[in-house]
Amino acid sequence: MPNVMDKYTPTYNLDSFKKSKYGIKQSALFGAAAMGFELKDIFQAVDSMLPEHFYKSMTSYNEL
Repeated sequence: MPNVMDKYTPTYNLDSFKKSKYGIKQSALFGAAAMGFELKDIFQAVDSMLPEHFYKSMTSYNEL
């Protein structure tokens, strides 16, 4: 049985997100750097995303 918090329709429009001035958290920058990625690589990865790469939205919980 699927989790009631899972949705099989996008929460956000991917094209609108790509055109926005989205932020990148410091922890994401550190993680990317640890894998050898630079800021330009993050933007390139986001730009290459397609709607077919996503099949559902899931609620995230911050466990700090």
